Amino acid sequence: MIAPTAPAYKLPKEFLWGFATASFQVEGSLDVDGRGKSVWDEFSRQPGKTLDGRDGDVATDSYKLWKEDLDLLVSYGVTSYRFSIAWSRIIPLGGRNDPVNEQGIQFYSNLIDALLARGIVPFVTIYHWDLPQALHDRYGGWLNKEEIVKDYVNYSRICFERFGDRVKYWLTMNEPWCISVLAYGRGVFAPGRSSDRMRSPEGDSSTEPWIVGHSVILSHAYAAKLYREEFKPHQGGQIGITLNGDWSIPYDDSPQNIEAAQHALDVAIGWFADPIYLGHYPEYLRTMLGDRLPVFTADELAVVKGSSDFYGMNTYTTNLCKAGGDDEFQGKVEYTFTRPDGTQLGTQAHCAWLQDYPEGFRDLLNYLWKRYRKPIYVTENGFAVKDENNKPVEEALSDADRVQYFRGTTTALLAAVAEDGVDIRAYFGWSLLDNFEWADGYVTRFGVTYVDYETQKRYPKASAKFICQWFKEYVEKDELPMDDGTSRVEPERIGAGDALLGGSPKTKKSPFARLTARVSALLGECLGAGCTPDVLTEAWRLSGTPSTPDLRGDTMSTYSADPGHADAPARPDSTDAPVQHADISSAVDHDSNDGPGKKKKGPKRRKVNHACLYCRRSHMTCDEGRPCQRCIKREIGHLCHDEKRQSASTKEKSTPATEHTIPNPPVDVARAAPAETPQFSSPSMSASMNSWPGMGLSLAQNAFLYQPENEFSVLSDFLESLDDGSFFSQPTGAGSSFMSPPPYTNSVPLSVDNAYLANPQEPAAPEKPPEEPAPIVLPAATKTEKFFLTAADQASGSRNERLNMVIRSKYEAGLLKPYNYVKGYARLSRWMDRNVSLESKQKILQPLSVLRPKFRAIAQSESLTDIDLVFIEEAFERLLLDYDRVFSAMAIPACLWRRTGEIYKANREFAELVGVDGYMLRDGRTCIYELMAEDSAVNYWEKYGNVAFDSNQKAVLTSCVLRYKPLLPSSSASSTPARGKERAGAPSEEGFISCCFSFTIRRDPYGIPTLIVGNFIKC
Repeated sequence: MIAPTAPAYKLPKEFLWGFATASFQVEGSLDVDGRGKSVWDEFSRQPGKTLDGRDGDVATDSYKLWKEDLDLLVSYGVTSYRFSIAWSRIIPLGGRNDPVNEQGIQFYSNLIDALLARGIVPFVTIYHWDLPQALHDRYGGWLNKEEIVKDYVNYSRICFERFGDRVKYWLTMNEPWCISVLAYGRGVFAPGRSSDRMRSPEGDSSTEPWIVGHSVILSHAYAAKLYREEFKPHQGGQIGITLNGDWSIPYDDSPQNIEAAQHALDVAIGWFADPIYLGHYPEYLRTMLGDRLPVFTADELAVVKGSSDFYGMNTYTTNLCKAGGDDEFQGKVEYTFTRPDGTQLGTQAHCAWLQDYPEGFRDLLNYLWKRYRKPIYVTENGFAVKDENNKPVEEALSDADRVQYFRGTTTALLAAVAEDGVDIRAYFGWSLLDNFEWADGYVTRFGVTYVDYETQKRYPKASAKFICQWFKEYVEKDELPMDDGTSRVEPERIGAGDALLGGSPKTKKSPFARLTARVSALLGECLGAGCTPDVLTEAWRLSGTPSTPDLRGDTMSTYSADPGHADAPARPDSTDAPVQHADISSAVDHDSNDGPGKKKKGPKRRKVNHACLYCRRSHMTCDEGRPCQRCIKREIGHLCHDEKRQSASTKEKSTPATEHTIPNPPVDVARAAPAETPQFSSPSMSASMNSWPGMGLSLAQNAFLYQPENEFSVLSDFLESLDDGSFFSQPTGAGSSFMSPPPYTNSVPLSVDNAYLANPQEPAAPEKPPEEPAPIVLPAATKTEKFFLTAADQASGSRNERLNMVIRSKYEAGLLKPYNYVKGYARLSRWMDRNVSLESKQKILQPLSVLRPKFRAIAQSESLTDIDLVFIEEAFERLLLDYDRVFSAMAIPACLWRRTGEIYKANREFAELVGVDGYMLRDGRTCIYELMAEDSAVNYWEKYGNVAFDSNQKAVLTSCVLRYKPLLPSSSASSTPARGKERAGAPSEEGFISCCFSFTIRRDPYGIPTLIVGNFIKC
């Protein structure tokens, strides 16, 4: 037994700590914003399923009070927050062919953004027990391996696609043992299946839990495979699974009881950990179950083994183990807390299964580290004080037993790291809030924050104060620069949580990294030199400056080392090898500066007599070109600006009229100034159109640079470039330049002087003082800050005027942008070049040419701006949501697409009709013309072009031939082309299906076609 100690040692400063919650336990709002039913919705409402007879309909109301919960996290000083995503809030019906709920996507996207803005790392659980009820009803849920794996992987894909640019820590599953045993063995968790007919009307406890566990492992493994192949290369995160399991110790020294303790670990932990980390089920489990334990195929085992980047550990207590039990779920071992001498193992919690025993916590950490050799993230650990629910609030807040519990586990954790060498990288206490504790209802309280369930008021407990103070004391702090600017260089330490972005060195993500990427991409010199995102990132990396996400929004490393200068520690990418010290400087210095592909060293930082406007410290700098290290470590590098240091006498001479105004500082324009959006005229646009398949950086690689009102002139150039000016020549005087848009202006003025922006090498001439008192000017706020300031400080005016102000500033901050239809034309061009004859191509171009004067007329009469198009795009998204319910009730194959053909929604019947997986018929992965035979595609474009702008024509009835199981472009650039799915009863003729076909055009308020809805009936 290892006794806990409290060594004079601190955890690495990158160690993640915080608290955890789960969606069903805290969110409530079960029927709000399109969420579908989960198995817990119905189960918790059945009489007798929870101790107090209450359900999760409200819980802690965190779906509405999430901002208040985040404020709590900030007040506690946490560095990370673990939460789960509700499957049925993302896909209400759960299946791979079922519609996605954009309102659910938006909720979690807002939550993630808010966490990052507060400097808190999101640690996301994809599945925490709330299986969509529709999947359980449809095919038995986890009991159907073939179906559930596909649906779970599809759900995971959506999470990776929508949130992976910001989430760098993923947990696929929470506690598979509980999913399998408590829900399908004991019947106490939803859906409540077991062999006990007094408790459950159906189920088989001897077989179903092992089948479910097998399905859960495979679902996890294939989701991890998907992430590593398609998302990790450009998102850079980590993925793993969190397993529950408590430490087991022999009741006494007898061989039988020593063996029993290992058997208990084999079932509680090894059942899931051994296949995932070692590649096989434990031998004891195989012997105990025989042929009731499912077997992995060779291909499955290759995917399962090594499918977790780390070990997610949920643990609460320690059990004394006696041989001779008959409960297979405990390894045929009896559990007890009573020692042979009659004493108890530790303090009893409100739950019968939990006693405080910190020695076991340390022993378990050592066991897992030595057996599986993976970094450990403690993802749950907590204590429920006995009868806390019955105590007055004032007494409940003084939770001494919980404080004692956390004191023991944190001390044991520190000892495991310092004395035992265990690689531990995070600790999450369970839980942030008292909440709905599953079968216990609201009787059991695990939170460090007391929740009054009648008022939903939150009150921090003593345990919250303790654990926050403990981590503040025992986690290393950033070394602050001295007032004289000297930096203390400390040896690099490789510690927990170094790779905040998934193993890449120096990867701590700034909440405003995406804004920095866009501003950097707008730099004229980058465009002029043909700079790519990779080149830009490498240049920033070598200069020691925060780098950017690439132009698709994917995250690259954010901080890199600079020789001779203290910076964040680096960690090797591999987590299998023992921890090593990384020599980043050698990786830069060993290359010469000659020859292609050689790296150049960034300029050495030098001391200047400047001070940061925000941290007020002098610092090492490089010609005012990089944020100071203090600002970087405080995650306000995006706010850092230099100015000459002021002496005390200078400050005293400041006049009240000028003390709020910041003079024009010699700041980096790339970080502080809104760059003007390039305006494309006819010659430059035509030049880019001549190489449509590649498109170049100016359009396809960076949609942010493109102003959507140019679509009207783009279409003209597009048509002319495709036929070399011989078929659809432009009338004299009606060239694309006729529709040259107005210059881009910033409607929310910044405090950076425009004269300086025009010539950043020379200081701007001073302006004449205004006759009236000058308004207070904010310190060189970035565009993103400007949006938050505008949203928080509303001026007087009508609701629409205030909304327009917020939308405009949000757009200028890069948080909103209209849809880029230019890429749709490029995709159509590539498809025509590859798939249709020249004659068919000209037939398609003919109706498109009809659209040209229509676009021009609207552009002239309405003077559409980007903001107008942003509102139109938001209306389009709402329209998509309206069709969720329609499509779910339709028996007729149907889909809807944009005016350039990209399909954004389709029902299951249409997916079966064309033999294509449902995920390929969402979010523009496939175009409608790609599913049509050549003649039908020509027919569609002819009819669409003739009625697109005719307000009297809303629907067209015709016929078409669809391609069955067509070879489609994959949603991933690295993947092979996607084929349609196999299904029973497929047509015997290869490839084509004749249909009656109608399409209805939905137009925006300006009369421009926005959305086309198609219905198909097989002839």
